[in-house]
Amino acid sequence: MKVESITAGNTNNYGVYIGSPSGGSGENYSLFVAGGTSLFNGTIVAGNGVANVAAAGAIRLANLSAVSWRNSANSADCTLFVDSNNVLSVTNMNSQSTVGAAGGASALPATPVTYIRLKMDGTTRKIPVYND
Repeated sequence: MKVESITAGNTNNYGVYIGSPSGGSGENYSLFVAGGTSLFNGTIVAGNGVANVAAAGAIRLANLSAVSWRNSANSADCTLFVDSNNVLSVTNMNSQSTVGAAGGASALPATPVTYIRLKMDGTTRKIPVYND
């Protein structure tokens, strides 16, 4: 492991500054703070390298980059990402094919304004969207 630069203290107003490594193609960084809170003040750019990331946002990801978390049973990762067809995809999320008893709400309009494409565990679904 080669560490190019780590500066602790008040240098440039950073608590800890991790500098870019010189040379090489792998620029993978991570920071873990045990027993504390990690605070990032600024933009987080992450993904498959730093090419073709989102142009705006506090967290900027490249296409095919994912946000993942561990499920409560600690048996699988739940993942949210946009696939190569620009379809929002989720994996290992709870879903069901039935609903509870019918309620007293009005019936939905006959024609949706549009549909949101959502891929759930590999199967693309269309969710109707209605005007408010």
